[in-house]
Amino acid sequence: MPKVFISYSTADLAFAKKLANDLRSEGIDVWYDQWEIKVGDSIVQKINDGIKSSDFLIVVLSKNSIKSKWVNEELASASILTISKGAFVLPILLEQCDLPPFLAHRRYANFLNDPQQAFRDLLSAIKNTYVPAEK
Repeated sequence: MPKVFISYSTADLAFAKKLANDLRSEGIDVWYDQWEIKVGDSIVQKINDGIKSSDFLIVVLSKNSIKSKWVNEELASASILTISKGAFVLPILLEQCDLPPFLAHRRYANFLNDPQQAFRDLLSAIKNTYVPAEK
């Protein structure tokens, strides 16, 4: 089963939570901070572990997220893993914003114009790109 990490700004919490639930209902293993980070946990350690154990990093792009220190740190971590994992980052456009240079060349799921089609596109990218790790 593919595992995805959702990177988002807390300003986009409602969208991220719905996305996490929708992906989970489709059989995707989701790393979503609200479910994974418990009181007393090291936030940085949990995030790093979540990114490393994921097959994909979904980044929710909005005016808030592109300015978010956490989102940018998560993208930096993910950029290192793209070398070893291939097409690892899956951008989602939630609202018009300046795309980070690291993502400018990637096609994104356009939740701004057609959320239902964008979700189908995202799900297809996850399911059609995922290759189970050899044991």
